[in-house]
Amino acid sequence: MFLEEKLREDMKAAMRSGDVFSLGVLRMVLSALRNKSIEKRGKGLDAALTHEEVVAVLGQEAKRRRKAAVLYRDGGREDTALLEEKEAVLIQKYLPVRKTIP
Repeated sequence: MFLEEKLREDMKAAMRSGDVFSLGVLRMVLSALRNKSIEKRGKGLDAALTHEEVVAVLGQEAKRRRKAAVLYRDGGREDTALLEEKEAVLIQKYLPVRKTIP
């Protein structure tokens, strides 16, 4: 199953189960993927995203949330920082595990 399809299936499951948090995060991620596809089409390229492009967008979204968490924490907004970190963890779940070389 392609990663983008997995995201869509998980979004549908979140809708059915009433998981508002996961649903919101998955909608944001799918929106970012849709924006990337539109960007490619605007450059005259095939709008379909490759697996690598999907992984790159997911990585950017997770990184964006981790950075936001740091900024919120620096601003004294621990509650919002925790929410951003929770979103990053959910997105990270869809990214492949990187192997580290000792």
